[in-house]
Parts: sequence; C-alpha cells; structure tokens
Amino acid sequence: MQDIMVCIPSAASEDKTNNFSGSTNFGVGLSLLIANPVSGIMLEKVGAKPLAFFYLGIVVLAGLSITVARGLLLSSFTTLRARI
Repeated sequence: MQDIMVCIPSAASEDKTNNFSGSTNFGVGLSLLIANPVSGIMLEKVGAKPLAFFYLGIVVLAGLSITVARGLLLSSFTTLRARI
C-alpha cells in the first residue's frame, strides 16, 4: 500500500516534508508519554465511571464534528452517499 502525502505549498520540497513529519511524530510520542501516567492518576482520583462518560463525550463530539464538516462540504446534511 502506497502512502499518500498531502503537502501544503510552502512545504512541497521533500526535505521540508520529512522535517514536518518528524516533528509530528515527536509531538505524538511526547503526548503519549505524558498521557499514560496522567490517565492512571485520573483513574485513581475520580474513578472509572466519570472517565467512561468523558471518553463517550469525546467520541460523540468527534462524530458530531465529522457530520457537521461533511455537511458543510456537501452543502447538504441529508445526502448519505456522495464523493467528497
């Protein structure tokens, strides 16, 4: 499977694109190193049930955001099958 890269015009050269990709990987890795212990601390402090509802809220908000963005791109919220 071939990777498809989306480049903005200012980062069209290959070396700049690789630099941005490396920075993104570093940011994600650092976030994961921070999020893992913090989630354990939150679990001890508030318990499992509030964290489950927090996660559910994030999932619902993400689904709503995707639906709104798709509807704005298509200019119709009722079209179920369309190529974007």
